[in-house]
Amino acid sequence: IGFGPGTFDPGGFIPAGGVLRQRKNIDLVSAPGVELTAACQVVPQVFVRTSYLYTAPRIDRAAERELIGNLLPQTPEHVVTGALEWKPGSHWLLTAEARYSGRQFEDDQNAIALAPFFTIDAAAFYEFSGAFSAGLKVENLLDAEIETGKSADGLVSIGAPRLVTLQLRFRL
Repeated sequence: IGFGPGTFDPGGFIPAGGVLRQRKNIDLVSAPGVELTAACQVVPQVFVRTSYLYTAPRIDRAAERELIGNLLPQTPEHVVTGALEWKPGSHWLLTAEARYSGRQFEDDQNAIALAPFFTIDAAAFYEFSGAFSAGLKVENLLDAEIETGKSADGLVSIGAPRLVTLQLRFRL
């Protein structure tokens, strides 16, 4: 609708470098894609899983003709995951999961790209009984910087940093 600085209807004041945009519904999107998954029990104590997702959701019809052919915002074309579960004993479960997410766009005009990212999560659980277990989980183990948004003037929003949680589980 407008670029700052200035006052715009219906948004109000927009500072220098700011952009006031209005998103409208898109009439038609095609979303071809494929997901491949492989899983294997390597030995009784080790389970491995990997998957690949390709999707290319493109705008086929929209009131704003310049959007036709663009990818939907916030949707990576490529996502790859891999997971490993290991039960070294009857009470322990150790897990690790890695995820790669390819480039995606912040905006519907595909002008502002968000960087690809790679994360690793890890966890260790101990089962005290069939009804009670405890675990330690670390998400984003390597403390990767994940771009979750980017404004037209370059302000980047960053996702959650490393997160460590202690989990207690009770089954009824």
